[in-house]
Amino acid sequence: MKTLNLKRMNWIMALAMMLGVMFVSCSDDNDNGGVDTPVFPALQEMNCAAGESIELSFDANMDWQLSSNAAWCKFVNGEFTETLTSGKAGDGQKVQVAVSADGQNYDEDAVAEITMTMGEKSQVVFKITRAKKEYVGLTVTNEDGTITYGESQPLTIKGSGLRDIPSDSIFTVVYANADMTVGIESESVPAWLKVFNDGNGRFRLIFDKTKGVSNLNSFGTEKGEKIVFATEDALGGNAQTTDKVRRVEIPLAYEGLKMESISFTPVGNSGTGVGLSVNADGTEFFLETSDGLSGETSREEYGNELKTAVSVRNTDYHVLVVGQTKATAPNMAEYYTYDVEQNMDWVHLSESGDEISLTVEPLGEEADRGALVMVFSEDFWTSITNDSVAKYGDLKTALFGQEVVASRDNGEQIMGDIVKFEYSDNVWTSFDQAKEGEASEDQLTLGGYYYSYFDDGGEFNPENEMWMTFADVNGMGMEGVNVSIKDITGTAEADAALKDMGISGIPVYKVSYPESLATTADNALVVEVQSEMEETDNIGSARVDGVNAETLTHEGKPCVKIYGTNASAATACLLAVGNFDMMQFKAYIIVEFYK
Repeated sequence: MKTLNLKRMNWIMALAMMLGVMFVSCSDDNDNGGVDTPVFPALQEMNCAAGESIELSFDANMDWQLSSNAAWCKFVNGEFTETLTSGKAGDGQKVQVAVSADGQNYDEDAVAEITMTMGEKSQVVFKITRAKKEYVGLTVTNEDGTITYGESQPLTIKGSGLRDIPSDSIFTVVYANADMTVGIESESVPAWLKVFNDGNGRFRLIFDKTKGVSNLNSFGTEKGEKIVFATEDALGGNAQTTDKVRRVEIPLAYEGLKMESISFTPVGNSGTGVGLSVNADGTEFFLETSDGLSGETSREEYGNELKTAVSVRNTDYHVLVVGQTKATAPNMAEYYTYDVEQNMDWVHLSESGDEISLTVEPLGEEADRGALVMVFSEDFWTSITNDSVAKYGDLKTALFGQEVVASRDNGEQIMGDIVKFEYSDNVWTSFDQAKEGEASEDQLTLGGYYYSYFDDGGEFNPENEMWMTFADVNGMGMEGVNVSIKDITGTAEADAALKDMGISGIPVYKVSYPESLATTADNALVVEVQSEMEETDNIGSARVDGVNAETLTHEGKPCVKIYGTNASAATACLLAVGNFDMMQFKAYIIVEFYK
C-alpha cells in the first residue's frame, strides 16, 4: 500500500500558482512594452503670443493624453482645435498648440497648464504663458495710410457738388487705428460736418450744406475747429491708464465746393443756355423755337446783354470764349465746329463778384459768326491746363470730342465738334450772329419741287405730272425725308464754293434732297426761280457730277430738273443763276443729295 506524500503535493501546487501569476503579469505589461511605471517629461515653460501657435515636443514611455486647463490654449487637430489630444508611447512626440486672444486683458499675463496622463497618473508637463494685451497708440490716417493726421497735420474736408445726387456727394475717408474700438467725441464735431461711422475704424466725413454755412468757399484752420478721435477707454474724458496715445485732436479745414461743380442763374431778363441768336447790330439776343406740329415759330427776346450769377468755388473763375461755326449736313442735321484760338475780341465780358455780363459788337461787314462761352472754377481751369492739355496735346482736344453727323456714299464722314461730357456743365451760353438783310426788289427767290410722272405707255400727258412743293413733301412725314432750300451766304461752305469757282460776292443757296426721290426723269428734283429775272438771265447747271440736269419751264418760271442713279451725298450739282452767254452770275445753288 502506497502512502500519500502531502509535503511533495504542497510544493507542486505552490509552483503552479507562481507560474499562473507570472503569465497574468506578462499579459498586462504588453500594452506599454512591458512598462507599468510612467516616466513624465520634465516641466517646460514657454511663451506664446495671442493669435500664434507653438509646438510641444516630448517623449512618452506609455500611451499618453494631454489636456489644457485654458479655453484660449487648444491643441490643433487638422482644421479644428481641441482641449484634449492623445497618442501612443514613443520618443520625439510633437503636438501643435494654438493660442487665441479670448479673454485677454490689459492687467495680467495668463498661464495655461498642459497636463499629461499616462496610466493612472497625471502630471503638469507644460506651462504656456500668454502676455497681457498691450496698449497701442491711436493713429488717424487717410484712406491709403500715407498721411497721419494730428495737431501738426490738419484734415481737409473735401468739397461736394451742388446737386443732391450720389455723384455730387464727396466723402473724406479716414481710418482710426488702435488696440480697441475708436469713436469721435460728439461735442467736437462742428455743425457743418456730418460723420458716418462704418465700423472697424473707418469713418466717412462730409460737408453738411444744410447747416447755414456756405459750401462754396474754402477755409483753413484759422477757424480753430477740431475733431477729436478717442479710444473707448478714453471717450468722455475718462482718465488714461497708459502712456500710449488714446486721444487725437485734428484741426479741420475745408477745400470749398468741388472744383468741377458750377451753376448759372440768369440775372434779370437775361437768356441762358445754348442756341441763342443775336442780331447783326448786336442790340438784341433772342431765342427762336419752332412747334414741330404746327410749324409756328416763337421768339423770346433778352435785350442787348446776357448776364448770369455763377456759383463756383471761392467765386474765383475763368471765362473761356470759343469761336463757333454752324453748318448743315446733307441730311439736314445742323452741327458745329469750334476754334479755341479764334480772335473773339467782338465779344465783351464784364465781371463783378459772382456776376458775368456779356455784350457783342455789331457784325458790320464780317462774315456770320458765333461763340460758345464756358466758365470754370480757377482751380478746375488750372487742372485742365496743367493736366488735361498735357495729356491730349492741346486745349481743343482736351475740351472737345467729335461725333459723326452724316456719312457720304464714298465713305467720307462729316464730323461735328461736341463739348466733352465732363465739361458740359461748364457751358454758360452759345449764340450765332448773322446778317439780316431786308428783301430787295432784285432778291432771288427759289422754290423746290418733287417732280413725278406716271407713264401710262401713251403719249406725254401733262395730267400725269405731279409737282409737289418742298413744304408738301415735308408735310407727308416720310421717315428720313426733310427737303429744304437755304441761303447759306457768308458761311464757310459758301465761301469755299465761290473760291472753287473763282468768284466772290454773290449769294449762295443750298438745296438738301433725298437721293431716292431723284432717280429718273420721272422721279426728280426741280429747282425753280420764282422771283422776276432779267430777260438775259436764266438758271442752269454750272457743274454736274454723276447726275443729269435739264432746263425747262413750269408755269412760266425757269427751272432745272435734276436726276440720276449716281446721285450721292457728295455735292452732285452746282447751279447758277445769271447770264450764261456773258458768264455773269448773280447766285450759285449747291445741290446735295443724302441717303
